[in-house]
Amino acid sequence: MEYDDRIEITNPGGLLPLVAKHFGRKSLSRNPYIFSLFMRMNLVEHVGSGIGRMRELMLEAGLSEPQYETEGMFNIILIRKGYSDNHPELSDLEQQVIELMSMDAKPTIDELCEKIGRKKSTIYNLLKSLRDKGLLK
Repeated sequence: MEYDDRIEITNPGGLLPLVAKHFGRKSLSRNPYIFSLFMRMNLVEHVGSGIGRMRELMLEAGLSEPQYETEGMFNIILIRKGYSDNHPELSDLEQQVIELMSMDAKPTIDELCEKIGRKKSTIYNLLKSLRDKGLLK
């Protein structure tokens, strides 16, 4: 389903119990005959790497990590750019950095230090925090 803020993909078949238990680390084929056929037709590549590759590509694109629901039906939720998946709480200093960066997309560390009135180490920590929250690339 496509929504304004996200795309949701649902597989009503669910995951195999062993795959759900070791999600993102273990890959098993539900139907080995079909899997074997696809392998021989060169339609399968990087077996078992899709979850990790999807996560990396989403983060590289400046998007939130995909959200997965593995109980019952298997669901993937992809948050669109400009929306936050968890609406993280921002400190006053983090909010100031976001505001400054929205006015000037590439302020230098020295400019941020001067405008916020903090040391470089504080600015680096703020930038790391904002990156960890998915708000900066």
